[in-house]
Amino acid sequence: MKSFCLAAALLAFSAAIGFRYQDSPYRTIHAGMHADARVLSHRGSPYSQLSWIASQGANELNLYFFDVSHGGICLEPSWDTYASLGPSLAHLANPSVLDAGSVLHSAPNPGTLVSTPYLYLFPIGVLLNSQRMNRFKQDVRLADPNILIIGLGAGAGVSILAHHFPQASITVVDIDAAVIEGVREHYPFLRWLETQRTQDSRARLRLLAMDGRQYIRRIARENSKPYDLIILDAYTLGLTVPPHLMTREFYQETMACLREGGIVLSNVAGSFSGKKQRMLSGAVRSMKAAGLSHVQILPVYRLGEHRDHQDTRILRNMMVLASRSALTLSDNPEGWSRVAAFVPYPEFVLQRWVSRSFYLANDERVLTAKIPLERSSGVPDAAFLEMLERRTRQAKSRVEGLGARWVLVEEKDLLKDAAQAVQDYGMRGHEPFGWRNPPSDARLIYEEIDWVRLAREVYADAVRAAMSPARGESAADAIFDASQGPLFTDAQPNADLVY
Repeated sequence: MKSFCLAAALLAFSAAIGFRYQDSPYRTIHAGMHADARVLSHRGSPYSQLSWIASQGANELNLYFFDVSHGGICLEPSWDTYASLGPSLAHLANPSVLDAGSVLHSAPNPGTLVSTPYLYLFPIGVLLNSQRMNRFKQDVRLADPNILIIGLGAGAGVSILAHHFPQASITVVDIDAAVIEGVREHYPFLRWLETQRTQDSRARLRLLAMDGRQYIRRIARENSKPYDLIILDAYTLGLTVPPHLMTREFYQETMACLREGGIVLSNVAGSFSGKKQRMLSGAVRSMKAAGLSHVQILPVYRLGEHRDHQDTRILRNMMVLASRSALTLSDNPEGWSRVAAFVPYPEFVLQRWVSRSFYLANDERVLTAKIPLERSSGVPDAAFLEMLERRTRQAKSRVEGLGARWVLVEEKDLLKDAAQAVQDYGMRGHEPFGWRNPPSDARLIYEEIDWVRLAREVYADAVRAAMSPARGESAADAIFDASQGPLFTDAQPNADLVY
């Protein structure tokens, strides 16, 4: 079957760059979504429409702006189980501050394992900062950076940093107060983190509702240079960065907020070639024009995608590191040694938090809702599951990707049995999307995602690419030559670049 895993990859990676479902935004019975997905809350704001959607089967809690995911967190391991996972998680295991029964037993209570792949690269912005890290060569958890994040989303980026750097002080600025209110309501770990202090009495987390440019400008005028890492992760609809947050003048103001050795880490949706290159090349050109002369680009590869054979035209998350200090392997070997040695979520074990599901797809796209095989409110009958497991083991068409595997089950009789089994049990009182009359070209796909392995392999793959002699700053300079990209300024921003 032609590229049968590609559709799965696009859906599984949707949280990273926001996959737009062609249907009413707040229904959860879309092709590619899990059939047990439910809307926990919905609220409007002057900037967006926000929905928190949870799926036990997918092991995910996601925040949607309109119909686009803006960050996901794994429901398991849940925060209230951290105390049982060992003393290495002591800096995260204190759910006793929550009102008994109000959250722990009546609503999702996710921990710090995130399901959005580009976020796995956030720690690199700390690890490469030799000014802060050289004092803590033996234990990166002792590092005490001040971090600023522009754009909160679901708060997943905060959680991965708080997990690995318990002495970090994190400030998050988001223009939408409703986003902050929603995170406090649905992500108890972050609400607790706001009450905690580092060993030297700095706040572990501050959430501020204001425009990121205004905040940056205020800090720049104070000339205090408080931050070691500034993460730019704000998006509007259309997968474009707000125009005033991607200009030469803004990057100059951002640079003025950095300590010596500080790094700006930007999440830019773009590509290495084709028409989607303009956003990325424009961002890099504008950073360099502002004085952030050293740039390193870390592309986030998709599930099932082979890094050595990727399509350079594909829109993907590009994590752009920029600094006044050198960032390449040859100029910062100690930093890259720390990056290479780092293991995301070292306390967690493989094959413990795994999501398994099946669905129908053709050569072009996923056709149905995904049917979870674990943690669901209802499952198909045992006889069908036994047959599905046997046929999956026997199938020859399979793909192993980053943290995941897909198996194509060719037998038509099993497809009919699957459709019947899904119709028989249903979920939450509705029939899962697309299963009643599957088209003749539909094929049955089994999908399995190990969330811990996904985090480690996405991270390791990006690091290998960055440390490869074939990449690095020389390759970036070749791709992002000034003649190939626009210069974004306050007078001429990126507002016209919408995907």
